Amino acid sequence: MPNEKIGFFGRPRRMKAVQLIVIVIVVGALFLVVNGLFSAWALLELAWSTILSFVNLF
Repeated sequence: MPNEKIGFFGRPRRMKAVQLIVIVIVVGALFLVVNGLFSAWALLELAWSTILSFVNLF
């Protein structure tokens, strides 16, 4: 009986915890990727504007 209780009540909780952790990790990774893309785009724009202004000097 005690083993059944642990199997019945312990496992779903653990599965829920694992799912929660996985969701948090995935959301964090997506956030980092999106942030990275935005910062890369900003750097690209900055570099492009710098190059254009440098070219305009000559």
